[in-house]
Amino acid sequence: MKIGFAGRWSPLDKTAWSGTYFYAYQAIKKIGEVQILHYTWPWYIREELIFHKQIQKLHNRKIAVEFLRGYAKWFSKKLEKELCNIKPDVLFVPGAPQLIAYCNTRVPIIYMADATFKQLQGYYDSFGNLAPYNIQQGIEMDRSAINNAAHCMLASDWAKQSVMNDYHIPENKITVQPLGANLDLIPAVSELKKEKNKTCQLLFMGVEWERKGGQIALDTFYALQKKGIQVQLKIVGCQPPLFISDKKCYSYPVH
Repeated sequence: MKIGFAGRWSPLDKTAWSGTYFYAYQAIKKIGEVQILHYTWPWYIREELIFHKQIQKLHNRKIAVEFLRGYAKWFSKKLEKELCNIKPDVLFVPGAPQLIAYCNTRVPIIYMADATFKQLQGYYDSFGNLAPYNIQQGIEMDRSAINNAAHCMLASDWAKQSVMNDYHIPENKITVQPLGANLDLIPAVSELKKEKNKTCQLLFMGVEWERKGGQIALDTFYALQKKGIQVQLKIVGCQPPLFISDKKCYSYPVH
């Protein structure tokens, strides 16, 4: 089987989408020949879309350029042309609606996502206070991408409900498949320590400290300390944007 793997990042980059691209690629390679379809955007597309960003700054609005119609159309047409050349049996697209929203192809598309653009409005700060036309184009693009997919793999029932209710996609076109742990080695159950520890161990994992709620983890750590509980906090994946003086906080940035 010949499989196309199309995304906004390279699946050879172990840090892309917190490892999801890399480990999905490794899994798919086991069942067929995989062709990577990854593009960088040209300077004239970048300049045009950055111009949108500068204009909206004057109105105290933000722009998510990857959810503008111009961005999506360029990438969709680029992918469409290449699919005609390589002719894969199936196309796998993780978290990149921009690539398939305006792509006209007969190749069946498996689209994987952890959320819809519509449900992210007001959920993440990075999607807050967007220009109204940016929101409109983003929702249109997201809906079009999901409609173009032969099947959708969604990471949660939360995402599934949005796809069904906001985009009116039938349930039989959706599979809920939680994302994996993205580990090179998965320990056996027998390797796990089962004895109780006198120290409460807290683990925070995330590349983006603020967006992933790192401060909540830190506040929890200090609240438990205040109650006299022995506690450790391990931070994996990022360097917090503050100095943590407590020696029971350990930070492990991922490179």
